[in-house]
Amino acid sequence: MHNLRSLPLILTFMVAQPALALRPAESAAVVQIHPAMITISPTGNPNSPDPGMLHTRSYMENEIEAFNAPATLEAAAKALNLDLKKDKEALTQLKKSITVSPRRGTDFLEIKVRHKDPKQAAAIANALVDAYMTRRNEFEKQRAETALKALDEELLHQSKLVQANRPGASCCASKLFFLSEGA
Repeated sequence: MHNLRSLPLILTFMVAQPALALRPAESAAVVQIHPAMITISPTGNPNSPDPGMLHTRSYMENEIEAFNAPATLEAAAKALNLDLKKDKEALTQLKKSITVSPRRGTDFLEIKVRHKDPKQAAAIANALVDAYMTRRNEFEKQRAETALKALDEELLHQSKLVQANRPGASCCASKLFFLSEGA
């Protein structure tokens, strides 16, 4: 009886081994990037450190999601000349071949692309990084333009407040000036 219990395990191993041998060899292209945070400094000095801008876990998760986003994958597929209209599975296969993960102990992301052709793996990795960087730069540009528009509106609002309160302020200032001269 004891020998019969171990039989399924042995048979499973013997069946699985040939299946592993038939699996085609894959190559992997690995790219590491540092998703730098772009800060808008109120002092105008982009080199001044902003202690509130640290890489958090959610920041890195958002960057990973940006890599896996359909728009990023579609842009990479377009750069690779994949016809997504004809080949509906191309985007799915592309997504399955990509692994994006944080590099342990750093604030780097590692992009790993598996493909049977090492040159194609490298091409996919490069197209993916280029698509990500293009999308990220566009997002940051829009964010900066929105912030500048808000600052311009606030500056206009504050200028109007100063103009509206100028007559009362100059009256008070002149009274203070006379008082200080007479003292």
